[in-house]
Amino acid sequence: MLHLSTSPVVRYIRKLAGAPDQDEASDGALLERFARLRDEEAFAGLVRRHGGLVLSVCRRVLQHEQDAEDAFQATFLVLARKASSIKKCESVGSWLYGVAVRIARKAKAGNMRRASRQVELLDQPANEDAPLYVWQEIRRVLDEEVDRLPEKYRRPFLLCYLLGHTNIEAAGQLGCKPGTIFSRLARARALLQRRLARRGLALPAGLFMTFLTAEAARAALPESLVSCTAQAATAYVVGFPASALSLRAIDWAKGALTNMIVSKLKLMTAVLLLGAVAGSGAGMWTFRALAGNAANPRREEAANADKDANGLTYLVKVPSRRDGVILLIGTEIAKDEKLAPEQTIKMKAQAYRRLKRGDRVEEGQLLAVIDDPMAITDVRIKEAKVVAAIADQIVAEKTRDEAGRRYAAIKDMRKARGASEDDVRAAELTWTRFVYETKSKLEAVKVAQSELQQAHTLLQMTEIRSPCRGIIQTIYLHRGEGVHALEPVFAIQVPEGSD
Repeated sequence: MLHLSTSPVVRYIRKLAGAPDQDEASDGALLERFARLRDEEAFAGLVRRHGGLVLSVCRRVLQHEQDAEDAFQATFLVLARKASSIKKCESVGSWLYGVAVRIARKAKAGNMRRASRQVELLDQPANEDAPLYVWQEIRRVLDEEVDRLPEKYRRPFLLCYLLGHTNIEAAGQLGCKPGTIFSRLARARALLQRRLARRGLALPAGLFMTFLTAEAARAALPESLVSCTAQAATAYVVGFPASALSLRAIDWAKGALTNMIVSKLKLMTAVLLLGAVAGSGAGMWTFRALAGNAANPRREEAANADKDANGLTYLVKVPSRRDGVILLIGTEIAKDEKLAPEQTIKMKAQAYRRLKRGDRVEEGQLLAVIDDPMAITDVRIKEAKVVAAIADQIVAEKTRDEAGRRYAAIKDMRKARGASEDDVRAAELTWTRFVYETKSKLEAVKVAQSELQQAHTLLQMTEIRSPCRGIIQTIYLHRGEGVHALEPVFAIQVPEGSD
């Protein structure tokens, strides 16, 4: 393992040379020191500064501590390899965030493929904790949507909500005014809430802010992981054996670096092709531009019509919100809609219209149904519990009222010297006990009703509905195929002007 950069001699020389402390140095200065000198302490400063963000991303996506640490190390191995080629040094945190999201998602996909090959011999228990289930869903989707934010919104969002910095601290790092940070955070929150709602994970503004605050508190980083990662990454770049690195971390880092090279080659190829097309078509475009001066009263109208019909901007992938089997790919049939038999499909004595690629869909329209008999059974059980709880409450109220009348009668008898003080006290205690028992039964009814509401929520999650208006571009799965929670089932092309 490499220890040259942490030796006392090197630290003393750096102190004499007036090198800035790693806590005070900028990301660019630390990257330059590592790229030129393979300075382990400089790299450790970067890990310490941005490691909490990276580790929290990996934990949210992978939901497994060892996998998260391997993805964490793979992310910083990529940084060590690309240290000399990162141009925007002030955006290291945002760059690391994107790399971590992609590595963790690829690792998650690999884990799911391996798990799908295993035969499940035991029935999985139903999820009784709907709020916890929803929080886990949001954590998995959050990083994907944050990575899609524009750079000017993503950077302050990462600093303030996932690293816990104040607006003033974020403004100092980004070189802008605190008011600018405030407005960009508001815009980022609005975009995220809207996109989460489209994926079936809508949250009120207050709960969303509470969730973001909790995510900032989760960004804790063990110091042992910092030193281990810095030493291993430095040794890995120099070419020394790094025993602290797992084979998976090295493989994941190599995969991420390969994907970066492939993406760059694709971009260069696209630019060359675009240049060739632009050169060959320059004369034709010039002719059309000159010819465009001729009067054509319907040109603008036709352009707008084409834009309305084909003005599509980006894809929205619509996932399943729970595990199960695709029972139906279809939607409700309108009241006056007439369809041929081959265009319909029946399920539980109800007819639905088949959906295919190219069909237009509206926001909230049914797209698919997940088969989950446990959810229906759970609703029926919870309904029976509510009925039983209400019956217990009615009996308790009648018993309480009867005990109250008996207590009042014995008090009257006591005044007439027909009952002892002990009889009055016993009747009072009995009445008090039934009063509290009635309150307990009332709370039991509220709990049963809450459980029934959660069961209905989980039952509704068996339906996949369109989060927006658009055109079905891709149907990834079909009837009878298994699906995991958050696995995309549809891809919908969104019209221009929709956000």
